Amino acid sequence: GITMAAICIILVVVVSISTYTNRKKKAITYAQPIFLYLLQVGLLFICIGAILNSTTPSQGTCTATQWFLLLGYSLELVPLLVKIAAINKIHQNARRFKRKRFKFKDLYMTVGAIIGAVTGFLLLWTIIDPPTRQSNMTLTDDLNEDGGQVIEINYLCASDSPVWLTCSYLYQFLLLTTATVLAFQSRNVQQDFNESTQLATVLYAHFLVLLFRIALWRLQPVIKATYVTAITTFILSGDVWQTLTIYFEPKLLDAIIPQSEQRNQHNSAEQSSRTSFPEQIRHAEHNSRISSETDQRNQRNSAETITSSVQQIRLNVKQKSKNSFETEQRNQRNFAENISRISSVEQIRLNVKQKSKNSFETEQRNQRNFAENISRISSVEQIRLNVAQKSRFSSVEQIRLNVEEKLRTSSVEQTRSTAEQKSRISSVSEE
Repeated sequence: GITMAAICIILVVVVSISTYTNRKKKAITYAQPIFLYLLQVGLLFICIGAILNSTTPSQGTCTATQWFLLLGYSLELVPLLVKIAAINKIHQNARRFKRKRFKFKDLYMTVGAIIGAVTGFLLLWTIIDPPTRQSNMTLTDDLNEDGGQVIEINYLCASDSPVWLTCSYLYQFLLLTTATVLAFQSRNVQQDFNESTQLATVLYAHFLVLLFRIALWRLQPVIKATYVTAITTFILSGDVWQTLTIYFEPKLLDAIIPQSEQRNQHNSAEQSSRTSFPEQIRHAEHNSRISSETDQRNQRNSAETITSSVQQIRLNVKQKSKNSFETEQRNQRNFAENISRISSVEQIRLNVKQKSKNSFETEQRNQRNFAENISRISSVEQIRLNVAQKSRFSSVEQIRLNVEEKLRTSSVEQTRSTAEQKSRISSVSEE
């Protein structure tokens, strides 16, 4: 049992590598590589659970076995359910002429929610009533050295309450039933996305494995625990094996070898199986004769092709040499024209530079002349102002002198008149 489970692990790893290598091929792309990876992880968990189931029971191995098996079947079936449900919904909308876009994020969240619920159930199971190693004592017909009957003790994994394992089996049964209904509904989907036949076979095998596991669980008190674990490991490994063969092998073959080549190989194999041995020999001789004639014809054609190719190459080389000579001459003429054009452009640039220099010097000279004129004009204006000021001062002085002269004259006149009046008064007084 352990050997078969180990081989299953190797097969799952090989299939996973092949899926990743051919992930861009049409068959793998239509099947959604992310969902295929989840399926492969689930199958790997089932293989690990099968190996743990065949080891000596302990509290750790008993709990780990239930975790790996339940999570393995969930990771295998839940992505299939979500993908098939989305494909069916798209097909129904297309038939009703409706268009609806599905986001992969929503599909992944649905898968994550269901896996999270399963993980919560396993946590409760582990905390409240974890599976532990329990002994099963059976009275045999063998006698020991003392003449007493031999009691055989077998160890198995079980919880105190059978409700937990019953819920686990009911959950797996619900997954398988839902997947069967969805696979039946997808029978009319486009052929590239139609997996109904493969899924029906895989789900049928899963149903049988689940029924065997339930029967072995109920018959544990009757059958030896070692036989139960060995049979359980064997059927779990076989379940993984048939899933890889039925579901993944056609997709990988279609990705590696196109269906047309597979069909041709199948037809040739069927035709060869229908013919008798002498006919096969004659057919082989005929094919070898035809192949030899074909080879000779191909050799002649290849020789003629090589000869014509050599002549064509010679003509091409001659034409290329002629074209290269003409191209070289054209390039030389273009180079000379470019040189002359560049020299004329350089001359124009020098002229423009000289003109700009001359214009700059002229501008500076004009600015200096303008400044000198401005200074000259300001000097003349200053002189004019000074002259005006001086003339104003001289006229004022003249007026002042005239006033003084008039005052002086009036005072003299006043004095003379006063003297005359005084003399007149004195003369009058004398008389």
